[in-house]
Amino acid sequence: SLQRLLADCRAGKIVIIMVEDFDRWSRETYDAVELCEELMGLGVEFHSAGDRKVLSKKEVIEAALKAEADRDRRNLILSMGRFQHAAAGGAHSGEFFGYRYGEERVFLVVYGPEAEIILLVFQMAATGVSYRKIGIAMKARGAPGPSKDCKWTKTTVANMLGQIAYTGRWFYPFTRTVYDRKSNTQKQVLRHPSEMSKAHFENLRIVPDELFLDRKS
Repeated sequence: SLQRLLADCRAGKIVIIMVEDFDRWSRETYDAVELCEELMGLGVEFHSAGDRKVLSKKEVIEAALKAEADRDRRNLILSMGRFQHAAAGGAHSGEFFGYRYGEERVFLVVYGPEAEIILLVFQMAATGVSYRKIGIAMKARGAPGPSKDCKWTKTTVANMLGQIAYTGRWFYPFTRTVYDRKSNTQKQVLRHPSEMSKAHFENLRIVPDELFLDRKS
């Protein structure tokens, strides 16, 4: 919609743009200034109904900084809520193999039938059985896997063996999604350690520490 609007401005079809509030237009200072300069070059006036006036470039920068700061503040509040949730044992990324939601839907409990499969996979790996052979054994047993119609490949086994949550240690996701304005794409970036909450919940343990750590070593 924004690109269609800009195309109409470039075609001379629009001479005034009015937004209800500046934060409805942009919460990115870089983008807001870039758009402002283009609109001014096209002779298009930019009005903010909330401010009841035409905004100059300086006022656009000030409004964009305020909108971006407000967005960051809101994100921080939301993030703190997620941190507290994770610290209390809440599911940070939804239900997954080995667990089910308990009476409170956002909190997980160990699911016995799948936990038995997970423990068996760890025990086989600890005795030196290759990932491929573990997969073959699980397939022969008709064991359920972490995905629908699981093929039990060596990658499936490796991913399962690398899941530290099975020791009862829960981490807030290590990555977050950010938007890259230059490439117009989203990408995954590592979180700063201060953005990750972690805790240990014995009630969520499926494999003992020594089994997980011995296999890793």
